[in-house]
Amino acid sequence: MKGIIIAAGYGSRLKPLTANTPKSLVEIDGKPIITYPIDALVAAGISDISVVVGYRADMVINNIEKLYPSINFSYNKDYDGDNAISVFAARSFVGDDPFVLAMGDHLISSSLVTTLLSDSTINRTLCVDSESKNESQVNDGTRVMTDSKGRIIEIGKDLKNWQSIDTGLFMMDSEVLDNIKYLITRQGK
Repeated sequence: MKGIIIAAGYGSRLKPLTANTPKSLVEIDGKPIITYPIDALVAAGISDISVVVGYRADMVINNIEKLYPSINFSYNKDYDGDNAISVFAARSFVGDDPFVLAMGDHLISSSLVTTLLSDSTINRTLCVDSESKNESQVNDGTRVMTDSKGRIIEIGKDLKNWQSIDTGLFMMDSEVLDNIKYLITRQGK
């Protein structure tokens, strides 16, 4: 299993903290935030990881390489775009393999990754938190509405009706990359 961690964006909502430091390097409890998803994937048995970088890529790469010398990097030149562009930037790393996708600015636990990996029948899913009580997660998180079978029917930060909050952890397969390519082509990028 491979892992992709997205850490390409500006982090504009965290300014002034991100004026000189990329969001993925902002520290929480004495550690850069990017270390939390990396450590969670590694602890769950995923060691083949690519971090997608963009904004201030050299700074991010230099800091991560000091802590994790075996990490791969993919570059997203269109890092002011949405997350799908960052996922697509790692397509050569992923190839045809299924992969776990983690957001580089989420505090992800290894137990959540382990639970995700425990069901070998899952090839595409988003882990959600349906019991979130943390006000910042609810106010700033990506909200998710599902149907009775648990399939996502709406997702976005501005949903008025929703049941869960996105945890920043996904299981995906290469078909997702084909779909992203189709959408990029349709948009003329």
